[in-house]
Amino acid sequence: LFKQLLEFQARNEKTMIYEFKNIHAKIDENYFDLNNKYMQLASHLKALESQVASMPSFSK
Repeated sequence: LFKQLLEFQARNEKTMIYEFKNIHAKIDENYFDLNNKYMQLASHLKALESQVASMPSFSK
């Protein structure tokens, strides 16, 4: 019985390690995608800021 319990625990540990690795990979992938989107947005905003800065200003 004790041997069966140890085998069960070892299988569960391997399953948990596998699941944590999958979760970690998904988090890394999502972080990479989100970071790329943020960098694209920041670049786009900089371009818009420079366009606005180069426009002639009109005062009333």
